Amino acid sequence: MQKMNAEAGTTANQNLLSYHINRLKSSPTQALLLDGGTGEELFLHGVPDDRKIWSATAIVNEKYHSTVERVHRSFIEAGSQAITTNSYGIIPGVGFTDGEEVKRLMGIAGEIARRSVTVGSGTVSALVLGSLGPLVESYRADLIMNHEDGVRCYQYGIKGLNPHVDAYLAETMSCTEEACQVIDALSIFYQEDKKSSDEIFQKRPLLVSFTLGSDGNLRSGESVVSAIPKMVSFALDKEVEREYSGVIGILDNIADALSSTRFRSRFKMACSHRNTVQLLRARGDY
Repeated sequence: MQKMNAEAGTTANQNLLSYHINRLKSSPTQALLLDGGTGEELFLHGVPDDRKIWSATAIVNEKYHSTVERVHRSFIEAGSQAITTNSYGIIPGVGFTDGEEVKRLMGIAGEIARRSVTVGSGTVSALVLGSLGPLVESYRADLIMNHEDGVRCYQYGIKGLNPHVDAYLAETMSCTEEACQVIDALSIFYQEDKKSSDEIFQKRPLLVSFTLGSDGNLRSGESVVSAIPKMVSFALDKEVEREYSGVIGILDNIADALSSTRFRSRFKMACSHRNTVQLLRARGDY
């Protein structure tokens, strides 16, 4: 644990993030222990299992905010080094179509997560990852929004989460285009922030987690070997490629053990691919 200001964006928060980044880079045996399924835990703790907006119920209804905080803390007590905001389900696909309302609800999810990692007199026990889920439906690469609409929608979530998180987590991405929409939204957000004098936002890095098919490739059918260089190249073009403002990790989720093993094998191939090596050298990570 580190002693720090409860507000994200302090030097101490960056030090904690830097510590984990450097630790993970130091050896392939190092790991960052994330939290578990927040939504299912919320249902077990009495939040109604709403099959339309799912765990977003606990953000929309203030009486469940303390339950969200309690679930976050339970993961930390179990050893999680990072928790994920309960914002995955705040998406247009289930009815959250008002951008400003999305921003407000995302902010609430971020505030609760930040409180959850802050104990005592400003001691922070874990990183906060800001969840950005699929905008329409999980696992369905064929249903994603067109690029322009997707980028616009992700910007509201990014802006709402920004004051409270240490990094963003694009979760359950089913194709590279879906991940690139998040990257583009992040790039535009940072560029617009430079021009604005109304609000000051901190640059946050991004982790991208892909959902996999049984063959270990992306749900869209895209090969990991081609998808990773494509995404890294896009991030480089969009200037979302630096340690504290770019893509710092690629993960997989919602996959069985065999699919994950296949993904990891192909991920190593992708990272040794000539184009990927050139891109990583360009951003100073190789």
